[in-house]
Amino acid sequence: PTTPVTCLKRMRLPLLAATISMCFLLVLDMFVLGPGNLSVEDKAEQQQNVEDSQDKDDRKALRFSQEDWDNVQESDDWDQIFDSAAWSSLLFEGYVGANVKDEPPLRRVRNPGGGAGGKPAIPKDGSLKQGGAAKTATAAVISLNLDGGAVPPSEALSGKAAKKKKKAKKSETSGPPEVLDKFEPVPTKADWFHTSWKRSATYGMSKVFVEDEPLYKACASDVVVQRSWRETFLTLGPFGYMGRSKNPCWYPKDAKFTCIPHFFLAGAAGPGTADVMRKIMIHPYVLGHAEQIYWWDLGRHEGKTWDWYRENFQKEIDQILLDINDHKSSSKVFGDGTNTYFAAPTGWERLSGNENCQEPRITLASHIRRLRVKGLVIVVLPHPTRRMLAEFRMLSKGKVNPSQFHQYLVQAVKTYKDCFAKYSLRQCAYNKTVADSVKISLHEGMYSIYMEDWKRIFPPEQFKVIRFEDYVMNMVPTLESLYTFVGLPQVDPSQLAIAANPNTKEFRELVRNHNAGSFLPESIKMLNEFYEPFLKVLGEVMEDPKFTFKDT
Repeated sequence: PTTPVTCLKRMRLPLLAATISMCFLLVLDMFVLGPGNLSVEDKAEQQQNVEDSQDKDDRKALRFSQEDWDNVQESDDWDQIFDSAAWSSLLFEGYVGANVKDEPPLRRVRNPGGGAGGKPAIPKDGSLKQGGAAKTATAAVISLNLDGGAVPPSEALSGKAAKKKKKAKKSETSGPPEVLDKFEPVPTKADWFHTSWKRSATYGMSKVFVEDEPLYKACASDVVVQRSWRETFLTLGPFGYMGRSKNPCWYPKDAKFTCIPHFFLAGAAGPGTADVMRKIMIHPYVLGHAEQIYWWDLGRHEGKTWDWYRENFQKEIDQILLDINDHKSSSKVFGDGTNTYFAAPTGWERLSGNENCQEPRITLASHIRRLRVKGLVIVVLPHPTRRMLAEFRMLSKGKVNPSQFHQYLVQAVKTYKDCFAKYSLRQCAYNKTVADSVKISLHEGMYSIYMEDWKRIFPPEQFKVIRFEDYVMNMVPTLESLYTFVGLPQVDPSQLAIAANPNTKEFRELVRNHNAGSFLPESIKMLNEFYEPFLKVLGEVMEDPKFTFKDT
């Protein structure tokens, strides 16, 4: 017993005499001897009880009120949103005040080291500022990790927070959300990058919009062309798409009703894109086809026909036809979610118009644009380091060998830098032989090279690029923007809230797979150094500094 009251409550008849004696001594200790004579352990316990009670009251006071939720819809001040104590309470109850090694307290951080330039400062004492509007939080947030290495969640917690984390492991749907590691940008001169970049046949052409025309002039060649690229294009459409269907469908001559995808979720390769596709498919007007086809980059070069490609969507095609027969029109659509199309080094050399070329003039993007002039393309880009780790973890089925990965990485970086020393960035990025010679797909994170090609072929209104980190942090508004892009009405908010629940097993695994976890810090550093110049150029190509990923 710790107080006279609890002492008396716990009295039992067989122990009445002993209990009365203990309570008498306790009263004597408290009122005669005074609190100054308490043991060190008793004082610590009393102080901990006071702090726990105060902490509980503080968190209760910070919970969202209805007014907070109303303010969310009216606030456009992103820095103010991230400085909101209510945001921190919502996402990090049980984490607030827990230290990550010797770093500042773990909390929501958008601009680490802030304070200047209107950026929110990070409280060094772990204190919270109450007030401000809060953004609707549908997912995890980026955690501060100044050294660029991995900080497992178990190391980021202490005291009660660690106990809560341990308890949460028993249930995949409880506890605070998973958080994304932060990968610090690594400044580098990267002379190898600029020297190789200038060798490209498309260098300086990033603003030259070509639609489905070649990306640069013809290559010198003695090869006898059997069929020109223009003649090849005639077999790719566009076809006589009917107006009664939102999805591009038509009746071929002497053939049954058929359709092609309304949109393409083309990349980047990895588990993040697959999750976006599944979430898009919760819309009642989007017909389900989550399987990846791999036709435009691989299948058609391996003997799989155009008819084979369309037959993969036969269930969706039949539903659209039924909808037209019942209602005289259809608003339903489907997409091709193959996420390897964006950065495909394979098959381009077989396309008419690329004869004797060291890098492509005609790409699969050219063919997709030709197929449907109004075609829509979505690209989801994680930080390239994050993308690499997630893909390797997925292909390893979760059994990651950090040392083995580092060996693969060292070999891949050396191979590509050796290539860059002789040839152009673009030539190396599109080279299947180089890609096949390494154990990991390092080329798929060279976003700037592929992005420039796609943006020269598709106009902005048909080409949607989102960052995976933004999707994770703001899933509901991101999905709403995707529905608008695809031309669909908005979904019931309650349905979206279910899809964006950060406490599901699937969501936790999605975030966890994109974190450094057990990968070696030197691997993270090497990846960041390699990709830094590509990200700098990506920001220029996108005309948006957020695509340098410096805040992620």
